Amino acid sequence: MPSWRIHDKWSKRLGVREEISKEINELVDFPYKWLMKKHGKEIEMENEIIIHTSNPCLALISLFKLKYLEIKIGHDIGRKRKWQAELLFKCVYYHYGEEGIKAAILHHALDYIERVSFEKIETLSRIREKLEGTNFDYILDEVLRFIDANWIEILKDLS
Repeated sequence: MPSWRIHDKWSKRLGVREEISKEINELVDFPYKWLMKKHGKEIEMENEIIIHTSNPCLALISLFKLKYLEIKIGHDIGRKRKWQAELLFKCVYYHYGEEGIKAAILHHALDYIERVSFEKIETLSRIREKLEGTNFDYILDEVLRFIDANWIEILKDLS
């Protein structure tokens, strides 16, 4: 995975403030730690699963308790399952607005680009497939256009 320095560089180029980029890096890579830092006082993890409609971040916390579902919740949350992406993006939006959504999508995209060796069109198509279908597809479009325009430089940073 790219270093957070690389994530921060490209988030800044996309127009995301550094403090938001750093928060998103932690949320995507260490979601439990981030969630407890931001919402630990609001919940008691030992008791019951949280269903909380006004704060989407608490729904993410409840996923850590659903071990019987055998769903991996952790590093890179939101990349493998669309319903997790939707929860992640709602939580991000709750705290950071559209700027945070841009950083989260870009974080996932840069991680994916570094791992695969497809041509640009195929890579962008696969990123779209993995992350589309949320209320934030218009931001996904913007981030993918940004990646397309900066493809060569991004590849250099990731190699």
